[in-house]
Amino acid sequence: MIPIPRFKSLVAPNIFDAYADPNLLLYLVASNLLSPATWELSQKIQGRVAQEAEAGQPSSRSLIAEIQKLLDRNFQHLHVAQVVDLYGEIDLAEERSRLGDDEVDAALRLILGTFEARIRSGDIPPEALQPAIDRIGEGHFPAYVYGNIDLVRANRRLTGKSHASVRGVTSCVDETAIFAALAMTMPRGAIAHIVALSSPSHTSAFGWSGDGEPWWFYGKNRLYFAEDWRRLVSQSHAGDAQQAFDRLHADMNRIISAAGTFDLETAETNLPDDQFNEIVAKMESFFGVRLRQVETALSRPWIRQPEDPLARYLRLLLGAPSLEDVHRMLGDATDEASQGVLFAFRSTAMIDTEPYLAVARDQPNARRLAGTLSTIEDALAVLASIDDTTSIFGSRSRIAMPDETLRFRSGTDRDKALLLHVLAEHLAARVGLPGPIATLFADSRSFVRLGDRYVDAGSGELLQEISEPILVELA
Repeated sequence: MIPIPRFKSLVAPNIFDAYADPNLLLYLVASNLLSPATWELSQKIQGRVAQEAEAGQPSSRSLIAEIQKLLDRNFQHLHVAQVVDLYGEIDLAEERSRLGDDEVDAALRLILGTFEARIRSGDIPPEALQPAIDRIGEGHFPAYVYGNIDLVRANRRLTGKSHASVRGVTSCVDETAIFAALAMTMPRGAIAHIVALSSPSHTSAFGWSGDGEPWWFYGKNRLYFAEDWRRLVSQSHAGDAQQAFDRLHADMNRIISAAGTFDLETAETNLPDDQFNEIVAKMESFFGVRLRQVETALSRPWIRQPEDPLARYLRLLLGAPSLEDVHRMLGDATDEASQGVLFAFRSTAMIDTEPYLAVARDQPNARRLAGTLSTIEDALAVLASIDDTTSIFGSRSRIAMPDETLRFRSGTDRDKALLLHVLAEHLAARVGLPGPIATLFADSRSFVRLGDRYVDAGSGELLQEISEPILVELA
């Protein structure tokens, strides 16, 4: 079973989960490797590069460059105001209660510092950030939420855009997780290493190819090779590489690799010494300076922790030849790491599905909606109003959280059952309902037990008993 502190950040992570558990990025990357969408994009990338190379062997540089171009063409990066418009806001009091004051306040300190620095530098106009800064002061934060590439693609529907080139909407965390997954699908030997340079305000990917050439994927619209970086430093920062880096990512405080995270502020690390030293050397060679953020960490005693349990899988998956190979490695495994990836993927084929219910109970929009309901019939009316029965993931074997079902106005019988379950629980806590509440997944239908009766979540029909064998029970 997945440890309680971790599973919530794997199922439906937000920006504060990513700060509290930076290794969750590894699970997002691995869950992307389980998606056919990632491999379809990979085939397009390799096909285009091979065509341009004609008879020659495609270079690692051209593969990395094409990944960045594809992401820039196909995904829309959301700015702060757009995040609020699409996903709403996070209640900071609830986050402090869930994760602790220290975690939330530390993340806010870094984010607000970055917002203020970007306003001072003129990189972002005050009117673009000041409303968010004001709302943070009032206890609300833009609801940056992260997920597998299939959720990123589904979120496109929320924008109302139908242009074929917009295949999803992203944050920097999404872009880094998709970029890293695509890089891992390139031919074995093309990519040697990928790490994330991370802070609460920004996440990017740094790495080097099999031939040793380094690169920095700053975001979907910006990729630096060494000569690009030197040109930026020379032309815009009078040769000051540290100043150039600080202009882009001054608050970088974590380096995340396959082994886990090196926290540059505390010097707590999952990374083996030789691996971290190699990363530092590559970064110093690329950026032209030992970054002060790294130098500070090197001056402290290191607090060594074991590698993340997913590390051994990620090393094997670098250069994985096919989706089938990934499924063979992760899909049937029962250890903590592989089950964690399946939670991030939202698979219902889990050893223990109870974590989905635990996360669903904390979904803020479903809880607020339940506060407006008076009877169970009101909850059934909510289900009846959602007439789109398609899965946002494209599969009934994957489950959406209640807030997603409400946001998309779409869901399978399983998605709707989970939504009805938590609405009924919140309602019962306020007005009382007779008997137990449980969600029951059968082979072709899903049911919610409400005391001595059952609701067919797909049709809304009330039943006295169920004739189908039950495969999964959530209670």
